[in-house]
Amino acid sequence: MSIIIYSLFKFYFKYRYKNPAIFGVENYDSSVPAIFMCNHEKFYGPIIATTRFPIPKRTWANSMTVEKEAARKYVTESFFMGEKGKGEKISRFYGYLLGTLVSLVISGSNPIVAYWDNQRARKSIRSGIEVIVQGENQLMFARRREFTNNQITFLPGYLFLCKIAAKKHGINPKIYPIAVNKEKATIAIGKPTTLDINLDYEEESDRINKYLSDLVMLGYEDPKKMSALK
Repeated sequence: MSIIIYSLFKFYFKYRYKNPAIFGVENYDSSVPAIFMCNHEKFYGPIIATTRFPIPKRTWANSMTVEKEAARKYVTESFFMGEKGKGEKISRFYGYLLGTLVSLVISGSNPIVAYWDNQRARKSIRSGIEVIVQGENQLMFARRREFTNNQITFLPGYLFLCKIAAKKHGINPKIYPIAVNKEKATIAIGKPTTLDINLDYEEESDRINKYLSDLVMLGYEDPKKMSALK
């Protein structure tokens, strides 16, 4: 059922939003697994990345959007009460309906689920490493900018995946900055970087995070320039 609903919604959103202009596909190297790091753009980012991203990938999804009860609460509080400013009672009613639908749609996309509780966090790490070892690409989103003073902030777990995959499996994925802009209807793919496991991990983390955030911000404003940088 989830797969059928996902397919229907993917079809709907392909026509709900116009085709974005895509820049920088030539930056993608298919010989090495990729981790695509993308700005969130509220609900638009995940929708457009799922329906229009030009390169095969598995998308990470917060467990709050996959599990029904958590999805209902998330949609109620984040979307209807927060983004739309609706009252609590009507938000809970619509949140129940839409949250149920959201969980079915996202589950049908075969996501990599990000769990935040200590008991299941290791499961997420194992899943992410397994995707790398299998040669698949994966896409992660930054935190929503309205919660980070308008900064592009990536959760640090993706670098830990790279570190383990490189040390234990000899596979060092390439990390790509991805910028999505709703108003301009653009997707920009920048030049990749990789984690050097022979250098200090903290310094490498700072370098990569700055590289990604700087390029995603540039790609948001000027996708053509970002994707063409050497």
